[in-house]
Amino acid sequence: MTFSAYEDNMLLRLRDRRKKYEVITYDGNTLLRIREVAFMTIMSVINQKGGVGKTTTVLSIGARLAAKKKKVLLIDFDSSGNLTLACKGEGRGVCTAYEMMMKTCTAEDAVQNMPGGYDLIAANTDLAGAEGQITDAVGKIYRLRECLSEIKDKYDWIIIDTPPNLGYLTVNALIASTDVLIPSEPDFLSASGILDLVDSTIRSIKNYANSNLRILGIVFTKYTANTNNSKAMSVAIKSIAENYGIKIFKTVIRNNVAVKNSQSEQRDIFQFNANANAAKDYAALVDEIMREVKKNG
Repeated sequence: MTFSAYEDNMLLRLRDRRKKYEVITYDGNTLLRIREVAFMTIMSVINQKGGVGKTTTVLSIGARLAAKKKKVLLIDFDSSGNLTLACKGEGRGVCTAYEMMMKTCTAEDAVQNMPGGYDLIAANTDLAGAEGQITDAVGKIYRLRECLSEIKDKYDWIIIDTPPNLGYLTVNALIASTDVLIPSEPDFLSASGILDLVDSTIRSIKNYANSNLRILGIVFTKYTANTNNSKAMSVAIKSIAENYGIKIFKTVIRNNVAVKNSQSEQRDIFQFNANANAAKDYAALVDEIMREVKKNG
């Protein structure tokens, strides 16, 4: 079967998993026209250092996107289950990320509809054992990508909360993703973690498993502008980012007690107090991320 120049071009663009397409068929032929119908992003939020606000960032971005009428799926891919807890999701007695990865349920079975307007795939401590129990030695690092293939076209955004390490689950998340967001405190350990993440893990993933993976940028969290350490380490991390051609988002997430208070009530920051500094910051960050995705899409 031969294709027109238009169809050849669209076939090439199908390799970009950021796009969603409608394939039109007739007379038993596979392809006559491909129509681009939407734009989608699978974003891993990642930093191997714990305590930098990954879970808060995932939940806040997801809630804000849902408020903008985007179809959003949050995936708790950390066996601590903190995102599940923060969302008031069900972590036991239901299909979770663990069962999905073990193929005892589908991704669609694992989806929970949350009151905040987004969906959730929950996690619990069982997820930590998934790597040792999956027998497909070659394909196991592609398992999440495979699981999401059946549902990703239902969403505009899929956002993955990764564990604070660069192990099996994180590698799965990066291979399944189109984009990476790196939240970072302005401190020495975060700077060191970014170097390892970018120079080793992400480079290897791009070279061998997901050449289209893109680093959207680094966002400073728990930021206190009037401390010398924050200022000095911000400069250091910006220097690292510049060396690797990575964007530093203009929006910073200010240190704000409202974040901890919202967590204790299991509410996202916008539900808890839409006028809090952190709520304003995350709203601005989402706008900036959406512009960046659109610009580079």
